[in-house]
Amino acid sequence: MAIIYEDTITIHSAGAMEMEYSIAGLGSRTYAFTIDWHIRVVLVLAWLFMIYLAGLAINLVDSDLYKTVSNSNKIIGYLLILPSFAIYLFYHPVLEVMMKGRTPGKRMAGIRIITVDGETPNVSAIIVRNLFRIVDSLPTMYLVGIGCCLFTKTQIRIGDLAAHTLLVHEEVMEDKAIEQMSRASHIPGLSVAQIEVLHDLLKRWKQLEPDTRIRLGGRLLEAVSRTVEQGKSASTHASNIHAALLELSGGNSGKS
Repeated sequence: MAIIYEDTITIHSAGAMEMEYSIAGLGSRTYAFTIDWHIRVVLVLAWLFMIYLAGLAINLVDSDLYKTVSNSNKIIGYLLILPSFAIYLFYHPVLEVMMKGRTPGKRMAGIRIITVDGETPNVSAIIVRNLFRIVDSLPTMYLVGIGCCLFTKTQIRIGDLAAHTLLVHEEVMEDKAIEQMSRASHIPGLSVAQIEVLHDLLKRWKQLEPDTRIRLGGRLLEAVSRTVEQGKSASTHASNIHAALLELSGGNSGKS
């Protein structure tokens, strides 16, 4: 389940984990794409220059062979057009698979691709996302994709809609991951999923009904074999559970 608030998205995974991401907007997308576009152009030009140098070398060694190759449009097409087209076409999908949702441009822009569940996209998702670049680039200059980004809450293009992905800021993700690891190291006896439930429960404590507080808090305390004195009323019992949960978390999770 995902909750969108302004320029952030909070994802609740099946394992009761909660992660908050900062959504990458059109500016970050454009910056990353511009860098990647220039890298692709440089790679294509480098390939063409290599073929040119190879042709000069062949001419020096065997001028008859050079004339034969030069007069064959088919061979020229194979050597120049197809590899150049392959570099330009497969740049994004290949690097996004190898770099786990990133490209050099995305890395420089500090963004990466994730799924709507907060996971690293698999190969099929990346392929689908890139296939829809054809649609997003219509009618020219990515106008369809830009329009889609402007009118969707998560600022995603059609390729993201089809692949169930979105772009988020990398630095925020790393900070959240470090925060989770820090939490996990200070609460022995609880799994990472239970730790996230604990912090989420304390954060939303005032919004919950007393019976809900007692039920959820009691289960967490039972998981670490902690008992709480039964209060004379539901509110007293809930207060006792709240105090025990704060002690379990280190006393800082109830603040927001």
